[in-house]
Parts: sequence; C-alpha cells; structure tokens
Amino acid sequence: MMRRLLCLALLLLPCAASVGQRVAAAARTDSLPHDPKALLALGARSYGLVLSGLHNWTITIDYQLYDAQGLRTEAGVFQEWWAGPDDYRLHFARPGYHLDAWVTPKGSYSIGDPNLPMTERLVYRWMMEPLPPHMSTDGYQLQRRVMLLPNTVQLPCVVMNLVHPASADPDPINPQYCFDQYVPVLRMADTEDGEQVVYNALAALRAQYLPGEFVARVGRMPLVSARLVGGRIYAKLPAGTLTPPAAAVRGTAPETTVLYMSSGPVLGAHALSRPMLPQAIVNARMENIMESLAYSVTIGTQGNVSDVRVIGDNAPELVDMVTKDLKRWRYRPFVVNGVAVPVRARLWLNFEKRLER
Repeated sequence: MMRRLLCLALLLLPCAASVGQRVAAAARTDSLPHDPKALLALGARSYGLVLSGLHNWTITIDYQLYDAQGLRTEAGVFQEWWAGPDDYRLHFARPGYHLDAWVTPKGSYSIGDPNLPMTERLVYRWMMEPLPPHMSTDGYQLQRRVMLLPNTVQLPCVVMNLVHPASADPDPINPQYCFDQYVPVLRMADTEDGEQVVYNALAALRAQYLPGEFVARVGRMPLVSARLVGGRIYAKLPAGTLTPPAAAVRGTAPETTVLYMSSGPVLGAHALSRPMLPQAIVNARMENIMESLAYSVTIGTQGNVSDVRVIGDNAPELVDMVTKDLKRWRYRPFVVNGVAVPVRARLWLNFEKRLER
C-alpha cells in the first residue's frame, strides 16, 4: 500500500489549518518540553526522516541556488529512496553538479562526484535533518527563551551559548533553534556562521513532520532555498530501485556532514595562507582608527575558499579588496571519519589604522 504526503508545500495552508488545529488542541494541555535539551531531542525525533523509523519511502525536493547579490543561479532536484540505513539511493542533479549513489549492504557505488558540494549538503541538512540526530552540545550552555512575533505568536527557542567564545571573535553568534508554538518543528534556525534558515511550510509523511519549504539566508541575501514536491511510502520499493547499474563505480558512501566554525584556534590551526591588505593600503583607505568586517565563507574539501559573503560591514571602503583577498586564502582540508568535508565558516577581521609618528 502506498501513502502520499499528507500535505505538500503548495497545499500547505488549507491542510495546515485542519491538521494544525488538532495538534494545537492537544498541545495546550501537553505543552512542549521546557528543558532545552529535551526540546532539541524531541524535535530530532519528530521532525525530519533520519530518526523516523520509516522504511521503503521516497522523497523529491526542488532546490535553488543564489549568488552573493541574491540573484537566482542554478536550480536542482534531489531525490532519495530509503529501505534502511545501509540500503538507500541518493540522486542530485543541477547544471553544475550530478550524483547518483547507491549504498547497499555489499558496498557503496556511484555515478558522478560522490563528494557533495556545500550547497547539496545544506539542502540535505535543512530538509532531511533539520535538527542533527546526534547534536553535540559540548561547550555550550543551553537556554530556553521565547521569540515574540506579530499577532501574539510566541515561538519557544533554544539558544546554544558558547561557554568559552574564541578571543579572535569579539561578537560570536550563538546557534539558535526556534520551534512552532504547538508542535516540535522548526520555524527558524540560526547557525554559527550567521546563516539563518526560515521554514515557510510544513508537511508530514504518516506521523513524521517534514519541512515543506525553507529559505536559508546570509545577511539579507538568500543562499539556498528548497521545496518539498513529493513523497511516498511503499510496502516495498519498486524492483531495481536500489540496485546499482554496471556503470556505477564502487567507493565510499557520500558524506552529508556540514561543519560550522567561526574565527578561533581550530580554524586558525588549519590555515596555510591568508594574504591580507598591506598596512599602507589600510592606512590610506580607512576612515576610522579601528574597523572590522565579518564574512560567511565556504572552505572546500581542497582547502580553497569560496562563496564569500559579507555579514558585518563596518569598513565599506575595504570590502571589495578584502573580499578578493579572502578568495585566495587556503586551508588544510577538514577531515571527518577519514573523509575531507567542506566547512561553513564565519570570519571576523579587524583592521587598525596606524598613524605615522
């Protein structure tokens, strides 16, 4: 027996009115946990498909990339077929990237590049794992707060405050997850690098909640958006769905991990080359004695820096030149389980005008 999504993104509003009312009635007597760690754990179990326990499902997602000016660039599609944690298939396709990957009990196989770019990892993270299933809270102090929205809407939030912020970052961003007031699903999330994810729609596969649509922004500009367009549960997946073809190459399973970092010792220890503006140019261009810039960047699997976006601009006269310099920075690759993974990083750069005596 097949069962489709209860609500698709395009049909969310009329569907959410009925489903949401039933949930809300129950939630008023059995509210969400007040303990922040318990709220995160409940969200991880209830929202997304990683810990759902569902089998023999397929899901289809459309996604859109944006450049640093917020203009649409490439559009893509992501599909997954899942029979179990060691028996699934992934498909990504857009003009700049393609991957078909099969993970089977006998090994992993792929056609295309199994090293997922950061954009595809973000799509997977924020649609399939909105809350990391094994989120580490080490080094953070959790705080529960309420975000007030218009029309008296109150969103319960969990703020992860760094216990020991890096001295190189005078204004650290503490991750924050804000939930719906009635059900344990995300309405908004802020990451360590200044990325904000807003969920505009909600869907469900049986009793498991799913993101229907999200937009991730850096500063005021969109970075990536995604929309759930279809999902289905089968009694058994169609024959051959999870069988790799003869052309597939055996290798490692695709790594979907997203690492977030900010200016600090771990990031600095990986640095190989970080060219900066000569002091003479800083002296000539700066208008004030002390100025700073904050950036959100991607550090690729080869250690190169890309997707450079300004998120804190207190030195507009230096922005263009510093942005060009950042694209020439190089790092040692960051490795997880023996595999190099890209990093989303927030860089805080301070500049001092040194007057001649």
